Amino acid sequence: MKRIMGYIIITLLVMPAFLSCANLVNDPDNPEIEDRVFDVKLFGIWGFFFQSFTKHIDVVCAWFEEDGENPEYLTVFLQTRSLVERTESFEALYKVNWNFNHERYGVIVKIHPDGIFAGFEAYKDLGNNQYERHDCEGILDVEQGLLTWHVEKEMIGDLGPGDVLTTTLACALLRPWDATKGEGADIFKDLTSRMIAPPDERYGEDYCIQY
Repeated sequence: MKRIMGYIIITLLVMPAFLSCANLVNDPDNPEIEDRVFDVKLFGIWGFFFQSFTKHIDVVCAWFEEDGENPEYLTVFLQTRSLVERTESFEALYKVNWNFNHERYGVIVKIHPDGIFAGFEAYKDLGNNQYERHDCEGILDVEQGLLTWHVEKEMIGDLGPGDVLTTTLACALLRPWDATKGEGADIFKDLTSRMIAPPDERYGEDYCIQY
């Protein structure tokens, strides 16, 4: 009888955490991060009419997924209205980031006129424009307008079951780039955060690690 009561008590203690974590798992039909379309802004501030020019940096949504058969990986998806294999002149930058354990992590890829630059990467933000970077697997699907990062969890905080990614955010932008001068200012930008909104609506939804 004591053993049965012990099982019941353990179940009652664990079940709320399990259910709350299950409620933080979304999918492509219900992504963690959603964004309005046709909302790319000049210098990240002003809207403009000719949005067809910037549709390849117009974020639609982003989400996270895991596979129980490959539990050591986290997959991150970023959906745009359109994608290109090569830009005409500017650098196109795409990233999804989040907070975990009081640190900022994310995934990033850059596309130049000659194609993907430096590959798909996962990173930890060290502050002062310094980053700890790791190469990761990635897919650029032009037909679907979809970017995919396949990241080892140990690269992004050594994530484990029950860990929660918070303050989720996606961003895409266009900016000048020169091999000698480097990156210029962000000219066109689509950022999914909304600083004017109530605190619980400023960022995307949390994601709970399953495996």
